Amino acid sequence: MRENNETAGLRRLRGMNNDVASAISEFLDETPDLVSQDMIDTLLRTSSSSVETLVKALVSAYCGVSDYEDPKDPAYIEEGLQEVKPELLLNNPYYKHIRLPDYGEDGWNFSHLSYNPYEIFVRDDLMLKPDYMEIVPLGYFRSKVTYPVVMQRGREWMAIKPSEINSMAPAIEAVKGDVAVFGLGLGYFAYMASLKESVTSVTIVEIDERIISLFEKYVLTQFCLKEKIRIVRADAFDYLKDVMPSARYDYAFVDLWHSTDDGLDLYLKSKRLAAQVPQTHFLYWIEEFLLSALRWREFDKILDKASSISEALSMLSDDALRTQAEAKDVALR
Repeated sequence: MRENNETAGLRRLRGMNNDVASAISEFLDETPDLVSQDMIDTLLRTSSSSVETLVKALVSAYCGVSDYEDPKDPAYIEEGLQEVKPELLLNNPYYKHIRLPDYGEDGWNFSHLSYNPYEIFVRDDLMLKPDYMEIVPLGYFRSKVTYPVVMQRGREWMAIKPSEINSMAPAIEAVKGDVAVFGLGLGYFAYMASLKESVTSVTIVEIDERIISLFEKYVLTQFCLKEKIRIVRADAFDYLKDVMPSARYDYAFVDLWHSTDDGLDLYLKSKRLAAQVPQTHFLYWIEEFLLSALRWREFDKILDKASSISEALSMLSDDALRTQAEAKDVALR
């Protein structure tokens, strides 16, 4: 497609999306608790602005978003950052009823971590606007909040925190009948799904016997409907390839990745295998983030292939990318 003002604008938006996402990632990695209670209290003594306005201004400045000139730019933080109430965790059934010990073995550990007041974190899956502006949903608590986590060799693998609760909520709401879950973690998805009357059974596919052992000993015993749960020790992709085509699961939830850093190729591989299982409806954790990674990885190819800007925009849509993800011509890396 010939370069014009519309394609140039789309390229600029891609650049802005990536720049802001990179700045936010660096902020979260290096200084997520840079905004503190003392800082907010000091500013409130000399400002009439609300706490929310102050937090957004500080995070925008630290991430460099306020340096942009486009009127849309403030939306990255203005629309994406909001206070999260502790009740999101405190009223969650898993958080209320499952008690994890601070214990581990063979590289896996159950533990507890905390968010400090005003510490910034990702609170949900990516928000995609109609013009392809991408908003990273960020949040903060006003008080200290502790949450359970499972660590693999010192790396957080899964935790009961806002990003997990919010990003899994639509899939938990959707599933019914016989459900397959790929990836165990703390068993959060399996627990929440098992509480639904519309869910008949939950089969968890997990390859690591150590986390299975810890889960069965310390977590599964606390499930109020543990009779619905079955654990299969198997490689997820072997199970997808060899078992799922002849199985009769109504839904499957795939959560085999830690983030988009390791997730895109695993997602693509899962999608291709899932295409051979038409009787099962597949859902994927943080799919919007993964589709974003695919969208911008394939961006130049799509613009070269499209005959018009409208066709390019259509090919960049989530639905088109989901279809493309199943195609073998999308290279795994």
